[in-house]
Amino acid sequence: MQNLSGSMNSSTRFFRPHINDTRMNFQFWLHSFYNYPFALNFTSNDSSPYLNCASTQNPTGNVIAMILYIIVCCVGLFGNTLVIYVVLKFSKMQTVTNRYILNLAIADECFLIGIPFLLTTMYLNEWIFGSFLCKLYMVSTSITQFSSSIFLLIMSADRFIAVCHPISSPRFRTQLVSKIVSLLAWGLSIIIMLPVMLYANTTEKFPGSEQMTCNILWSHPSNIDGQLGGSTFTLYSLILGFAVPLSLILVFYYLVIKKLQTVGPKNKSKDKKRSHRKVTRLVLTVITVYILCWSPYWVSQMALINSPPDVCQTKLEITVFVLVGALGYSNSSINPILYAFLRYVLFI
Repeated sequence: MQNLSGSMNSSTRFFRPHINDTRMNFQFWLHSFYNYPFALNFTSNDSSPYLNCASTQNPTGNVIAMILYIIVCCVGLFGNTLVIYVVLKFSKMQTVTNRYILNLAIADECFLIGIPFLLTTMYLNEWIFGSFLCKLYMVSTSITQFSSSIFLLIMSADRFIAVCHPISSPRFRTQLVSKIVSLLAWGLSIIIMLPVMLYANTTEKFPGSEQMTCNILWSHPSNIDGQLGGSTFTLYSLILGFAVPLSLILVFYYLVIKKLQTVGPKNKSKDKKRSHRKVTRLVLTVITVYILCWSPYWVSQMALINSPPDVCQTKLEITVFVLVGALGYSNSSINPILYAFLRYVLFI
């Protein structure tokens, strides 16, 4: 396992990295070259022929991708830092909703910090930061990506409580409760991403190579092989990190919108109703953008684990996957822009 990176077990195939006129199979390229968060990686102690593919190097595409990542990183780090500063600095900004927005901004900030490592790996075509930073990078990106969906779910639940249960909501919508809920959310994210902590590590790019890659190296329990372990983790992450939170979010917002449509002026003052609608619109916008940014990623992951094991991908397919990755990262830089565009909501 320690010397065969980005490969499946002997019943499938190994992938050769891009050398001269040979290019990596899409799955090796994805996991070992770009070190994409939540990406699958398969390792094996067995031996098998490499899969050779025609060269599909696209220097222009690589440059464009790197420029996109740099823009996303700079805009996102600046924007999220500003959100964190404003919420912490001004007391009137420290509402329950903004407490969750603060934690979402922290998660986005930590997620974007990994981009320089990603860009360096893209440029050098190898991981140069060692085993410790490899594990730290994989763990931090995994936890922060998962925690983002958790905080969006919490924000939706908070809207549901505030709008649908206005009488009892003051008991649950306090600063103390929001702090406890935030800590529990981070703790849950860490627990769910324990597999990444256990299996993320560096490995040789291919047998005998001095170049290293940063991967999730799945072990081989007696009843499961590396391929199944990686595929299972993708489904595990998809269900717990996207499908379940999204389903609950949709349920909460269906109930919130239904309530806002049926409540009459006798039940609430116009100012109170307007306040609820503004905050609900902000949270709904953030969630919609999250879904649009991350849905393509999860669709591509499902396509990846179901792709034929002996088929080489085209330039177009690889380019699309790079753009999907940039789109996922861009979500962390778009959120602060949404907060600024709807800044009047943050004071409610």
